[in-house]
Amino acid sequence: MKNMEQVYQDYYSAVFFYALSLSKNVHEAEEITSETFYRALISSMEVKEGLRFWLFRVCKNLWLDEVRRRKRFSMAQEGSVEDEALSKLIQKEENYRLYGALLTLPPRYREYLYLFYFARHRIREIAALTGETEGAVKTGLSRARAALRKRLKEEER
Repeated sequence: MKNMEQVYQDYYSAVFFYALSLSKNVHEAEEITSETFYRALISSMEVKEGLRFWLFRVCKNLWLDEVRRRKRFSMAQEGSVEDEALSKLIQKEENYRLYGALLTLPPRYREYLYLFYFARHRIREIAALTGETEGAVKTGLSRARAALRKRLKEEER
């Protein structure tokens, strides 16, 4: 592995902003970033290629651990099975509503939304899959979001 100081200088900003995008909290992002580089320091494995990917994966796993820890803590605080059941019921109802609205969209819009949000493809990958330009995919995705938003608002009335 590279000299740890050089790794830190090369990747700190990218890892920090990734952690910030996940946690949406500066202090938590700083803690996750610090822990990520600490794990890189103590890691005995030699990462020859994909060091950036490895750091991002560690960062995301640390964030997920924190989310799970908070969820367990909040569930222990609530302690009410009825509240949890009601919350799941509401979430299920919202998922059905969203799915129903998605089904009313034109097939191309459904495809954009599915590939981007559910399959987690990048714009570039969607363009390659659909044979369109990245600009066309961005425009289509924007229009698909607007159409979905419109359908959901119509249902609320």
